[in-house]
Amino acid sequence: MCCCRLQSCCCCALREGSIAIGIIDVVLSVIGIGLQVWSIVATGQGVAVNPYTYGNIFVYVISIVFSIMLIFGALKNNACLLLAWVIWSSICLALDIALVAWICIGTFVVIGLTAGSGLGAVIAIGLIPVYITIAILVVIIIFLIYGLMVVNSFRQEINEAAAGYPASYPMQAV
Repeated sequence: MCCCRLQSCCCCALREGSIAIGIIDVVLSVIGIGLQVWSIVATGQGVAVNPYTYGNIFVYVISIVFSIMLIFGALKNNACLLLAWVIWSSICLALDIALVAWICIGTFVVIGLTAGSGLGAVIAIGLIPVYITIAILVVIIIFLIYGLMVVNSFRQEINEAAAGYPASYPMQAV
């Protein structure tokens, strides 16, 4: 059982919040696909592009599928479809946290290796895109954590309704 159970998503019900999270996830995934396709077209290399780019596109497509399952599950009160999104998003959350840790460790190694070389200012300016990437990933992580809390709370609400618990079943307020 999750210890963080929400009763609403911002100022709307958990159902509407879950639908909104699904829509936002679809939009962000479509933007991600667009950026990856743009990087392929901008390089003009086509097939010679880094396989990581194609992997990203594949992950975004899977994310769109799970987000559509989330929206449909929220509309039909289907806890199994919500659980599929919760599992996928938990995997994405773990990978995003690992990516932030990897980037931070790599950044500290670069800073440590160049500390006495007099290139501090050049390295600091060169690391601005890294800091921006970390900031974006932290925002994504926060969105995923809140989304997981909302969708899982709604999933628990559906399961309790199916089990016949009264609507006023005691919950922990967050």
